[in-house]
Amino acid sequence: MHKLRSYGKVYNIGHAAVVELFDDEVTVEEKIDGSQFSFGVDAVGELACRSKGAVIDVDAPPKLFAGAVETARSL
Repeated sequence: MHKLRSYGKVYNIGHAAVVELFDDEVTVEEKIDGSQFSFGVDAVGELACRSKGAVIDVDAPPKLFAGAVETARSL
């Protein structure tokens, strides 16, 4: 399974750190207000989940993320 990375620093368009931002393909994502939850599924269907600071065990998620993991499983 590929590793999900946490989000890095977000710079405004025009900032020197992102001057070459549109020189390649860009993926746009939106964070829904609240706890950060990220998930992905690899080519063989394995689900991976994480919060801002930690990888989430999908078989024993913390209570705070249990609903999010179940939703990710159902998609």
